[in-house]
Amino acid sequence: MLKTVKKMLGIAAKHRILITAGTIIFIIGLGIYAVLNPQPAKYTYITQPVQEGTLINDVSGTGNLAYAQSSAVNSQVSGTVSAINVSQGDTVTAGESLFSISNPSLSDTADKLYATYLKDKSSVSGDQTLIIQDQNNLNNDNASIATDQQPTASPSQQQALANAQQQQAVDSRQLATAQLALTADLANELADWSAYSTQLTTINEENVVSPINGMVASINVAPGQNVSGSAGGAAAANNPEILIVSPSSLDASITLNEVDAVKVQTGQTVQLSFNAIPGLSLTGTVASISPLGTISQGVVTYSATVALSVANPQLKSGMSVSANITTEAKNNVISVPSTAIKTNSSGGQYVQILSKGKPLNVDVQTGIVTNNGTEITHGLSVGEAVITQTISSKLPKSLSSPLNGSNLLKLNGGGSGRGGAKAHAGKL
Repeated sequence: MLKTVKKMLGIAAKHRILITAGTIIFIIGLGIYAVLNPQPAKYTYITQPVQEGTLINDVSGTGNLAYAQSSAVNSQVSGTVSAINVSQGDTVTAGESLFSISNPSLSDTADKLYATYLKDKSSVSGDQTLIIQDQNNLNNDNASIATDQQPTASPSQQQALANAQQQQAVDSRQLATAQLALTADLANELADWSAYSTQLTTINEENVVSPINGMVASINVAPGQNVSGSAGGAAAANNPEILIVSPSSLDASITLNEVDAVKVQTGQTVQLSFNAIPGLSLTGTVASISPLGTISQGVVTYSATVALSVANPQLKSGMSVSANITTEAKNNVISVPSTAIKTNSSGGQYVQILSKGKPLNVDVQTGIVTNNGTEITHGLSVGEAVITQTISSKLPKSLSSPLNGSNLLKLNGGGSGRGGAKAHAGKL
């Protein structure tokens, strides 16, 4: 109090204010009153009703759209592109011609292989004829031997038997040789026919067809262009001559941080939005989540694939997408805003309700805590109002402390020297 009076006197001296003893007593009295009668704080309570509904926990991620089903189409044979039969954006069916290749050497090779096959076929036919002849000769030799084998054979009969047995051995060797030749020629015939058939298949591959039903997403060849036939190469897979995609197979590839990734499981519901199409919101489900994380600058992320529930013609591969994945949902639960939950010194939880205008603590038991509220399992009923915020409306210090130097009643002394003062109201 003394400090305030000194401050007041200092201000009075600075501004040449005339202070009387009565004025000082009056100011001191105001100060004592302010100390003994402080202005009570006023409180405003914000309440919200206890509700029944669905509580949801979700995690978010971002990524891009990509076709889940696609086919990189490249020529199987080398040659010159003779015709392109489709345009970008066309819908095609499996087996439909996409482009054609010209390579005359393929037909020349096929003609040579067919000629070789015909030669083998002729050899097989000759071998079969020799086998028949050799078999007949051997049969005749056997018949002669049977005739000449007599218990009382004459010398001439014995000579005839020896000659027949010698011829039998020759004809038997010729038959065996013919049979070996037939086996070899049959194998050659089969191999050459297989080679010829393969070459015909290769010639058919001059007509490049779509392996799947879909849409032509890109064309990277033109008539007159030479192609190498490197269908299985990595470069061909990364930059195919024609890319066919299934428009209905767009998936979203989402990146999640490691904290959120552990909460995500296949089958969970996903809400999707798209930067390029404001207002469009689609649902999907988590199809897969990679078990392998990617580390970049010390941050670990995981990729998840989200399958869209319905196709939309506005969507295109590569579009940016934002995803909210529902990781936990509970229906028909009683809940309050999480800001209404308080914890006492013993660790118990409670909320406050208004009773005759004053806060009243009510012990509660809670369940899941989500982004849109906390479940109440015991202690409250639907419709009750809980306090979510308390606003204090204390008077400003400049008004609650009349001894503040800036709030003094300033008395200006007259210049007549009679001691009569004129009062001027200052700021309170």
